Amino acid sequence: MFSRIVLAMSGGLYFVLATNYAARLAPAGKQGSAIATVITGFTVSLVLGVPIGTFIAAYMDWHYVYIMIAIIAFINFMLLYRFIPRMEGNPSLSLKQQLLIIKDKKVITGLLTIVFWILGYTMVFAYIAPLLSSVADFSIEMISTALLVLGVFAFIGSRLGGYAVDRWGPVRTIPISLIIHAGALFILPITAGSTIGILLTIMFWGTAAWITTPANQFYLITLRPQSSETVLSYNTAVMNIGMTFGAGLGGVVVKYYSVQNLGWIGGMVLLLALVIALVSFSLTTKPS
Repeated sequence: MFSRIVLAMSGGLYFVLATNYAARLAPAGKQGSAIATVITGFTVSLVLGVPIGTFIAAYMDWHYVYIMIAIIAFINFMLLYRFIPRMEGNPSLSLKQQLLIIKDKKVITGLLTIVFWILGYTMVFAYIAPLLSSVADFSIEMISTALLVLGVFAFIGSRLGGYAVDRWGPVRTIPISLIIHAGALFILPITAGSTIGILLTIMFWGTAAWITTPANQFYLITLRPQSSETVLSYNTAVMNIGMTFGAGLGGVVVKYYSVQNLGWIGGMVLLLALVIALVSFSLTTKPS
């Protein structure tokens, strides 16, 4: 349990710093793509890490998987130390100043958008296996294929999100991606009768969901450029909160109603995220 806590703390800290650092290294007009590059690495690790770890554990003691991860982390540290230039950090903020940031209505609504976006996504993603098994009669092999398709298009979505936010900005990118995301979840039960149909729906779902990710992070940075690390740390925190509640609420739906209801309920949550995002865009930004 202690090692899990340390891993969670260090992983969350690294993701915040890496995202912010990438945006600061990038030239003007390319910050969204830089953030998307970091998120793409995160997405690829999710797609490849679990099956690779499972494969290794099938042939040797699972303890060795953690030793390999430690070695890779050390190599990563050495590469970062050698090739990434040093950069001055933002001025440090007291705890009181950090808490004052989320009193800004534009910031808090931006964070709430993230909460409901990831909540709607996780509600379905956490139970995608029983959903596909029940609604589409997918075998284990087909479910694995569907998850691979989702992972590939999540990768594509994160890259498209970086391009879109650089070209059109977060105010356009976030609403469009949320609308497509919600639409994909609404039609998920409808397309379940066709293997091709449900795989196409999953493609749109994965792409739209992960287009939103770099757009959300870039939007938060633009709200508080002088406190970007702090704002992004809130982003990581609320994402974890949203995932927790998403998995929990999805479990309630599965237990007391039906797994088939997850799609439209998740879609409704995403429409709520859309409304909150539009409210956030309409508010006046307070000075940093």
